[in-house]
Amino acid sequence: MLPLSHFCDSACSGGCPDILTTGETVKLSSLGVLTVRTEGKRIGRNPTINVEVPVKPRRIPTFRASPVLNASINGEQQRRSSAHARR
Repeated sequence: MLPLSHFCDSACSGGCPDILTTGETVKLSSLGVLTVRTEGKRIGRNPTINVEVPVKPRRIPTFRASPVLNASINGEQQRRSSAHARR
């Protein structure tokens, strides 16, 4: 089994970061979906001194695991959708 760092290096050398910076979605079959979410400007709070602080807008990379990955991690067998069951 390859380490996670090997997978990340392979994904990054394949242009994945360039695609994400343009705002496109990257779908990895049986693994999940990488997207970039935009978070708007807001007011935060410094809990140490209880002062309001403006937080700048930013873009956040997010990952949503596929049902196949979730089932694999939880030791379950993935259920087929009703469309596949009818065939």
